[in-house]
Amino acid sequence: MHIPSRLHHHFIRASHCRDIFLAPAILLIGEIVNIKQGTQAARELPASRKKTGRMVLKRRLMAGLALLLLAVAGACWWVWERNGAYGFNVLWRRGGSYWVNVETDDPRLSPAMRLALTVPVPPATSGPMTWQEREKGFEVAELPVMAGGREVDRILLARIDPAQYRFVVRNAPDGEKGIDEWERALPQALLIVNGSFFGLKGLPDTPFISEGTVMGPRRYKARSGAFVADNNGAGVRDLRDVTGTGSRRSMGRAMRWSPIPS
Repeated sequence: MHIPSRLHHHFIRASHCRDIFLAPAILLIGEIVNIKQGTQAARELPASRKKTGRMVLKRRLMAGLALLLLAVAGACWWVWERNGAYGFNVLWRRGGSYWVNVETDDPRLSPAMRLALTVPVPPATSGPMTWQEREKGFEVAELPVMAGGREVDRILLARIDPAQYRFVVRNAPDGEKGIDEWERALPQALLIVNGSFFGLKGLPDTPFISEGTVMGPRRYKARSGAFVADNNGAGVRDLRDVTGTGSRRSMGRAMRWSPIPS
């Protein structure tokens, strides 16, 4: 078929134009594809970083928790070694205690204590009191403490006939008993009084005898008296006259405070 040269020329130009216009279209499509692939890669990169960050955070939290548990276990071991069950009960019941230095005029001290710490210590005398009988053979009174012409403190007293009442000595070394628990444990008790001195594990630091069982230190230099109750009555006895564990056990019930004069 013969194509006129003029038409042939236009066909070639059209073909060239088609090629010219098609090439940018192909490049544009390629660029669009590349942009989409780059966007997908950009999306995948932060996701992987987030996953890695979460893993690092989780590991740090686990390490912190492990260190916390280790610290708690160490603290529990220290309390057990130092105070035994008594230490845990003290923390659970009262939250523990600590000592702070105070001045002699610190307002946190009672007025009587501040007065007793003054130099020189003012002379103190007893005020008037009256015994009141609550039960037969059991009387109570409040003794005013006078200093500088005024009452600065008050002492609660009890007077008991040992012929009508029995004295009992008890110890709760685990520290699980306060005054309320002792009242429930001893419902027949007419009077409950805290006594003696106790060590870090709740055991008595002074001679202590409960129903013939000797507690407290094995060796103790007796230089004062102790409250002793047995079948013959009750009273303060000079510990210098008591020698040997057997003699002390024969007392039945005894408790030593400090200081008690012999």
